[in-house]
Amino acid sequence: MTAQTTEPVTAPSPRLRSSWRRWAAWVALVLGCLLLLIANVAVFARTFVFDTDTFADALAPEQPDEDVIAGVADTLSDKIVTATAVQDRIQELTPRDNALVAATVTDAAENIIDDTVRTVLESDAFRTVWREVVERAHDRFVALVEGDDREPVSLDLRQAVERVDQSLEDRGIDLIDDDTVDEVSEVVALRRSQIDEVRETVDLVRRLVIALPIVAIALVAAAVALAPDRRRMLARAGVGIVVAMVVTAVALRIARGAITDRVEIDERRQAVESLWGRLFETLFQQTAALLALGLVIALGAWLAGPSRLANGLRTRVRSLAAGGTTTQEATQPSGIARLLGAHRTGVRLGILAVAAAVLILLPGLSALAIIVVALLALAAIVGAEILAASPQAPAA
Repeated sequence: MTAQTTEPVTAPSPRLRSSWRRWAAWVALVLGCLLLLIANVAVFARTFVFDTDTFADALAPEQPDEDVIAGVADTLSDKIVTATAVQDRIQELTPRDNALVAATVTDAAENIIDDTVRTVLESDAFRTVWREVVERAHDRFVALVEGDDREPVSLDLRQAVERVDQSLEDRGIDLIDDDTVDEVSEVVALRRSQIDEVRETVDLVRRLVIALPIVAIALVAAAVALAPDRRRMLARAGVGIVVAMVVTAVALRIARGAITDRVEIDERRQAVESLWGRLFETLFQQTAALLALGLVIALGAWLAGPSRLANGLRTRVRSLAAGGTTTQEATQPSGIARLLGAHRTGVRLGILAVAAAVLILLPGLSALAIIVVALLALAAIVGAEILAASPQAPAA
């Protein structure tokens, strides 16, 4: 007879389980940082698109932007010159054999129109009109993306053109008629062909703006929880957040360069660059604040680590806190110190969870609020690590 042997079913080895947890943690971390990048842009877009005051403050600030005014004035004066056919009119009134006189008079007329437009746009009266124009256009845009209307969104500069017309007439120049006012005063910002695409984009942003930050934070937390070395993964999470925000900043810089390079006229290019900075100022602040948060997380995790420098810093601070004493009584850990030392990872995660909850529950999230909460979280992590006692070695 032959004895039958059955091989026992073996459980996965600890090394295999650790490998799967490590890979799962890395996947969760990469996805979390990527979603945080997208969430950062989505939160900005949601606030900027639907907040009239934020939109108006960017395009029509209380302190006028000279570069933007110069760009708008150059565009508007060019439209007036084209619509009124100044050059053709002067050529008709000038003898054909004297082209130099026609060119000189044309340049002088265009300069007068340009100076008049700039004077009107730089006036205090136009500043109020311009903000009203921007607010009406924004309200029109919000109504369009939330409804079924397909009328284009435009900036109505009729009052400015009428003021230019009146100023020119006061100087004895009658160029602008009612048809020219209608042709020049409307600046289309969103055309019918773009409406459907904009609606789909805005609708997607509105659906994701709440879910994305929560999912991103959950994935980063899951990465830390799954990692075999949670402190090290927490440091990597901080570095990942920093990398995501750096990518955002670089992408914005590349996009700005691609857009401004298409503008050939210097004054208009400067206006676009200045306007770009105003439009995306809030996104720049959010990105900088999240970058600071990532640095705080990475630094806090490093300070809690076993490196010689971090260990020396903690020892030095403990010594200072104890008044420089090194006696057995001064260095004997308290009950709180032993508790913190036994639950280091849980304490760190708890502090970060509280910080995230505070940021989510704040009624008005700002870059300053994120930086303050991040610094407080770092101080709490460092303080807990300093107070924590090292695990006691078993007696021989």
